[in-house]
Amino acid sequence: MLRHTAIIFLFAAILCGANLSAFGWDETGHKISAYIAWQHMTPEVRERVVKLLLEAPEDSQIGAYYLPYGSRSEEARKREFFMLMATWSDIVRDR
Repeated sequence: MLRHTAIIFLFAAILCGANLSAFGWDETGHKISAYIAWQHMTPEVRERVVKLLLEAPEDSQIGAYYLPYGSRSEEARKREFFMLMATWSDIVRDR
């Protein structure tokens, strides 16, 4: 009986440990990764990525996060949009 309990405890500990690794990234980590990716893209690839994101299905509401105007340059708005989209799944999950 003790061995059975120890195996169950060990299995539960492994599951809990595996679950904790899922919390390793937060919004900042995703945005930093997106920023680094953005810096490594050519201007042509950046344009294609933004265009692809803006063509997402309407029910995803991705297009609502892009600001086509404002005081910042268009390049800065596109970069910020790309960085925000790195957290889109978290935004949707938390809704």
